[in-house]
Amino acid sequence: MDILIDTHIALWSLYASDQLSEKAVSYLTDPSNKIFYSYVTMWEIQIKHSIGKLPMTAEIFMQDCNAAGFFSMPIRKEHIIGLDKISYSVEGHKDPFDRLLLAQALSEKIVFLTEDRKILRYPYNFILPVAE
Repeated sequence: MDILIDTHIALWSLYASDQLSEKAVSYLTDPSNKIFYSYVTMWEIQIKHSIGKLPMTAEIFMQDCNAAGFFSMPIRKEHIIGLDKISYSVEGHKDPFDRLLLAQALSEKIVFLTEDRKILRYPYNFILPVAE
């Protein structure tokens, strides 16, 4: 299965694996799964690094993802156009990074792995919840 991982799943898998649920670990370590991290996540990490919220840069994160065997997913025009298909109806959730990640997963026809309760309120069957 092809899986796009949410930013927190990517960070936890690389730097705080004790934060991951058993279900998340099982998806991430299953050799039949192909795990993707997004340039959207790199963008978010670089912003958070520049304001002092994260110690690593996007470049370090990318190197660590590649070393972990994850595949990169660039932002394509189809992903941006696909934002039209992502609902604004989920109350209290307008995070542009999350919305673009969802548009990528939808456009690429892959599942999206997250523990984010706000994202889990979206009515999409391609969202793979891993919270226990």
